[in-house]
Amino acid sequence: MRRDYLIVLTGTALLIFSLVFAAIASGHGRGASLEEKVGEYLVDIGYEPETLQSEESAVFDFSLLSAENGEEVDFTNIWVKVSKGNRTYFASGLAKARIGKTAMTYVFSEGGEYALFVRFQNEGEKIVETSFPLSVVEKSDPIESSVPQKQESGIPDFLIGGLVGLVAGFAASLFLKTKKGKKET
Repeated sequence: MRRDYLIVLTGTALLIFSLVFAAIASGHGRGASLEEKVGEYLVDIGYEPETLQSEESAVFDFSLLSAENGEEVDFTNIWVKVSKGNRTYFASGLAKARIGKTAMTYVFSEGGEYALFVRFQNEGEKIVETSFPLSVVEKSDPIESSVPQKQESGIPDFLIGGLVGLVAGFAASLFLKTKKGKKET
């Protein structure tokens, strides 16, 4: 009986771990993506939320892919600059993440048209660089979008999956317990 519980609990723990790891290591998740082919590379920047708003956190993740086959290209760090007109709001280097995407969180202080510059480097040597335009709406402005926005439940998908896994594991353990109890009688 104890062995059955251990098997179910181990299976449940592995399910939860895989869901959490998949959420950490996955692509862009629910947001939008900026892509540009530059020479032999594809620069891919995912961001969330889809509509960038001033005074709200935005998450950017950075990937460098081979334009030929879509495989990830190795890099050690990136240089990121957020500017609006001639003014630089943010400029910094980011080390490549060991697990998951190389990412940053940024809060735009005001709405407007920004430029997001990124340079991928390997041990200080430039691999490729490019810049993307970003539109940021003022927080007080209504968000205009032709695509209906998905309502967020406030609970990340991997937590919902984990809860489902726990319930399934509990149900399986009850089933095994009942099945074993019937064999003993």
